[in-house]
Amino acid sequence: HWGTVAAWGSYDFVVPDQVLLHNLEDGGVVLWYALGSPEQNRARIGQLEEVARGFERVVIAPREDLETPFAATAWGRRQLFERLDEAGMRAFIEAFEGIDHHG
Repeated sequence: HWGTVAAWGSYDFVVPDQVLLHNLEDGGVVLWYALGSPEQNRARIGQLEEVARGFERVVIAPREDLETPFAATAWGRRQLFERLDEAGMRAFIEAFEGIDHHG
């Protein structure tokens, strides 16, 4: 992966995996949404920002060719979501956010 990390927060453009991998290594969680139109992206970002409210190490980003509308990843973990599942997504973040994986 690259030596840089993405700023924690929301993106309306695809962020390179090599950057986000470092975020995951640093104990972050990525909430993914299927890349859509600008209007769809804004709506999905708003929904996921509500899910991530109160957490510090979360990136919200679109992904091309995502096999479900939403997904969550942490270091060595992935969960797919067929719909917005606030409780399930928050449980994922609570389980994995902040676990540092350096050395």
